[in-house]
Amino acid sequence: MLKNNRIARSFIIQVADLVFHIEPNFLTVSDGNVAVSTEISRDEIEVLQAFAAQAKSVVSPLPHSDVVYSNTNGPQKISLIKKNNDYMLVINSQIQFNTKSEEIYHEALVIPAFATAKAKENRKCLILGGGDGLAAKQIFRHYPDTKVTLVDFDKNITDLFTYDPVMVEINEGAMGKCKVINADAFEYVLGDNNQYDVIICDFPDPDTDIFNKLYSQQLYTRLREMLVKDGAMAVQSGSLVPNSKCFPCIRDTLGFSGFNIRSYYTPTTYGELVYNLCKRSDSEPIETTIPTGLNTMDQDFFTNAMCRLRPGLVSTEEVEVNTVSNNKALEYRLEEMENLKL
Repeated sequence: MLKNNRIARSFIIQVADLVFHIEPNFLTVSDGNVAVSTEISRDEIEVLQAFAAQAKSVVSPLPHSDVVYSNTNGPQKISLIKKNNDYMLVINSQIQFNTKSEEIYHEALVIPAFATAKAKENRKCLILGGGDGLAAKQIFRHYPDTKVTLVDFDKNITDLFTYDPVMVEINEGAMGKCKVINADAFEYVLGDNNQYDVIICDFPDPDTDIFNKLYSQQLYTRLREMLVKDGAMAVQSGSLVPNSKCFPCIRDTLGFSGFNIRSYYTPTTYGELVYNLCKRSDSEPIETTIPTGLNTMDQDFFTNAMCRLRPGLVSTEEVEVNTVSNNKALEYRLEEMENLKL
């Protein structure tokens, strides 16, 4: 072994479920459950570097891009990809954000709820999901006196966006201003006796059993109890596809759980994303005055474009309310994903 011939830095290659972690003189291969390390020579390192170049198209979903962070040792498979000066977060093969367009999504998710909730000082906000801190960034940018509790079950995500200097710059240090709790959101709200002026549900689409319960009647009923009478809630409600059934399922589940609803959507570089703006049915009607000075939306755009879904995007067929036992949101979402492959 040539112990003195070292490479300049360590690097990671991920192919399918295998992760190759190359360090000076050592190779560690893991599949998320076990890891095996072995000493390697300079010649073997050169072979692995060549392999890295060939594997780039597998590791990076975009041409001319680099994986700058990868972690498969937690509850989710996480990749942070850099292309030019833009970053993309990919979780379980699903794009979560692109810094080039994330502001479109996060302004639309956060601002209408705050603009609808009764204005007062030191409002309390609960963010469920959102471990990248980008929803929190919009809150502290426009409503800096808000007290934010953020609940995300993946500590790898919250740590990355709390401590990595580049990610902290991207989210403007928002994670450091939140009370961060690593817990399953469904289980957490069952034991949280606080009430909130604004609730932001920033979950991945309901394409697994784990995520389905986060769009269930059981969760929404509990969140209604946690929302103050004149508060507001925004729910990320998926990606619109022709004749979507998943979105009306989420919308109807919110209505069944005791909310008045105003649906709206916004285009992004990775699809048309739809949201539900909610108030308790025993509160005042939904009235939303979008503040000035935003980068991606204003009152006219919200009223005349975002709140008018294009014909054909939402199915007119009857859908069922989603529960933790019937998995209807999951069923509709998987059906949509399958249809997109045809």
